[in-house]
Amino acid sequence: PAKLSLQSDIGIAGLRAYYKLNNDITDYSGNNNTATAINTLTGAENRFHETDKAMSCSGAGLSVPTSLMGNAQNKTVSMWFKRRVNAGPAGLLLGYEIASPGAWNPVLYIGNDGVLRSWIYQGGAAPMNTGVTVNDTLWHHVVFVTTGSNTQAVYFDGVQKSTMSGNLNPGSPTLLKIGTGYANTGIPGIANNGQQPFNGYIDEVRFYNASLSAVDI
Repeated sequence: PAKLSLQSDIGIAGLRAYYKLNNDITDYSGNNNTATAINTLTGAENRFHETDKAMSCSGAGLSVPTSLMGNAQNKTVSMWFKRRVNAGPAGLLLGYEIASPGAWNPVLYIGNDGVLRSWIYQGGAAPMNTGVTVNDTLWHHVVFVTTGSNTQAVYFDGVQKSTMSGNLNPGSPTLLKIGTGYANTGIPGIANNGQQPFNGYIDEVRFYNASLSAVDI
C-alpha cells in the first residue's frame, strides 16, 4: 500500500495561507501570501524527526501579510511549536503590531512563567490564560480561533483550554509576525519591553478565513 504522508495537506475550507517551513517560507495554500524572513532563518528537526522540516526561531521569524488576520472576525491560526532546552523566557509565537510599536497585540505567547496566553486586544481586558504551563521540550499543537466579532478561544493539543467574549479590536497593524513580536511589561508574563522572539521551533503554520470547529481541530 502507498505510504501516507505525515505532513499531508489538510483540506479544510477557508485555508488562506500554509507555511510548511520545510527549509523554505513558501505559502503552499496557492493564495500567494508571500512571507518575508526576519533575520536569518535556519531549519530544524520536526516532530517526525525529519531534518530541516521546521523553523528554528530565537531572533528569527516570518513577516506575513496582515490581511491574514484582517478585522479578526472568523479567523483561525494553527501551528506546532516546541521550546528549547534551558530556553529562558519563551516569547511570542504570533505577534500583530504597527511598524513603530505603540499599538501591538501578542496574539499567542508563552510568558516568563511558562503560561500560554492569547488574545486579540479588547481594550483593557487581560489576555486569556489557558491554564497551560509549557516548560517541557515536546512538540505541541496550538490553535487560536475567533468567531464573529466578540468570541475567541484557544485549543492546546486538540483540547479547548480557554475562551473569552468581548469586542475584537485588533487596531490597524502593519506587521504580522510568526515566531516573534512586540510586547511589554504591561501584560502578564512579560518581564521586559521590546521584541520577544520565541525561543524554540515552529512548524506547519496555517491561517484560515473561517472559525474552525473542535472537530476540524
